Amino acid sequence: MPKSPRTTSLAEKISGRNLTDASFSRKLEAQIAAKADDFANKLFGMSLQSKGRVILLLSAFAFGIQSASAISWFFPVSKFFLRRLTGSNTTGVALTFDDGPDIAFTPKILEILDNAGINATFFMLGEMVERNPELAREVADRGHQIGIHGYEHRNHIFRSPRTVAYDFAKAKDIIEKTTGTTVTLARPPYGVISIGTIFAARKLGLSLRLWTSWGRDWRKRANPQSVLSDLVRHGVDKGCILLHDSDCTSSPGSTWSTIGALSSLIEYLAQNDIKVVKL
Repeated sequence: MPKSPRTTSLAEKISGRNLTDASFSRKLEAQIAAKADDFANKLFGMSLQSKGRVILLLSAFAFGIQSASAISWFFPVSKFFLRRLTGSNTTGVALTFDDGPDIAFTPKILEILDNAGINATFFMLGEMVERNPELAREVADRGHQIGIHGYEHRNHIFRSPRTVAYDFAKAKDIIEKTTGTTVTLARPPYGVISIGTIFAARKLGLSLRLWTSWGRDWRKRANPQSVLSDLVRHGVDKGCILLHDSDCTSSPGSTWSTIGALSSLIEYLAQNDIKVVKL
């Protein structure tokens, strides 16, 4: 029997291996160019005062987008202006882990969560899923929510829209095929959002989520006490907690601080009647 034609993934289309004139990347570039030309024509037709206002507004918008990660933990901003983006909610707190799955740490975190009867959200790296496919499936099989953190952990500010789109699409393909889940959430590396991040997320049907409170568990000097203290100081109720289940992009061994703090964090949430919810 003749072989059926091989399905081309979106990641491959974006990468250029099977590009056609109607491919996403060329459409995206054409759309950006057309909008830029249209904007330039309108800008040149404005008065000097109007041009100044537009440039100031665009600068403020660009600063806001690129600074979203840096201010996401700041209570007034995250609670009132970036509620959806930062994962804020009205029913409890979302517990999230980045950079895994990691065979050295993720199983221990899963065990603690299972013992507490808690489901968390794991933002996985595509390359880590390729290294540990069975562990990635186990995370999903235990009922935890899966999101993508990209294929590689690289800052989107320094990547082109096409490269970001390929990275997200490749990660989505790998994670969905490995875990058997449909991924709808994404968190860019370092929490940095660029124009390319927004275009890629929209094209792939992904909702971006940052955080409201972090334990700074990636630091060399982090310890269980400092992780818990940082989380409580930033406030955890009705927000989104950022922790890590891998040290692949952090100080070596730093994730032991996360594991050491996790049981105490869960106890703190229970004592304060704070429910752990999914994003």
